[in-house]
Amino acid sequence: MNKRTCSIVLALGLVVSGVIAGPATAGKKKKPKPKVCTAFQPGELGAEAETVVVTDAHTAEAPLLHAFSLDMAFDEGVNDVLNEEAGTPLPGTPHHYVNIQVDSKAATAGLYVTWEFDSNRDYDLWAYNADGTEAASAHGFQPLIATEGQPEPADQSNTGTNHAGHSTATTENIVGLITNDCGGYTIDTATYFGEGGDFELKIWLGEGTTAPGVPE
Repeated sequence: MNKRTCSIVLALGLVVSGVIAGPATAGKKKKPKPKVCTAFQPGELGAEAETVVVTDAHTAEAPLLHAFSLDMAFDEGVNDVLNEEAGTPLPGTPHHYVNIQVDSKAATAGLYVTWEFDSNRDYDLWAYNADGTEAASAHGFQPLIATEGQPEPADQSNTGTNHAGHSTATTENIVGLITNDCGGYTIDTATYFGEGGDFELKIWLGEGTTAPGVPE
């Protein structure tokens, strides 16, 4: 076999090999890249606040923890009214803000937030949309809510203005707030009657039960 014949045979072999191997390679599909959420853009209320991201990995048994502090207050918001009406230089209600963004594999998820504190205090919890409208609330008056071993709540009207929220004698909770993937809220925590101090929010995802809004 001369050099020319050898070259032709070698070339044919490469062509046949490419034809046979080609389809197998072409049949492999690339895995889609995981979607990345664009950073949540809060409104004015949360503009200076930290943003924390809650994922499917955060559960009731292993929640995301957000530590924060609040000053004391014992006026049940009266100072806020006086300041607004007469400009009285009194300390207002202490607030802490944090932005929460949901990052789930599902199109929607239920957001859960729990805030625990001692009994006979009054602390309130809200979630606001980026446009400043209310999405959820938990603001029962704890001193009138039944304590452990008694029916709860003692006065149902005490917590009737919650939306996607539940109040107990020692907690305020956002429960299953239905949230689009990559969506978020600004969380507002406030002292109305209590010594304040160091706290933490427990945050996780679960079943969605209530759409954002206000009590009907």
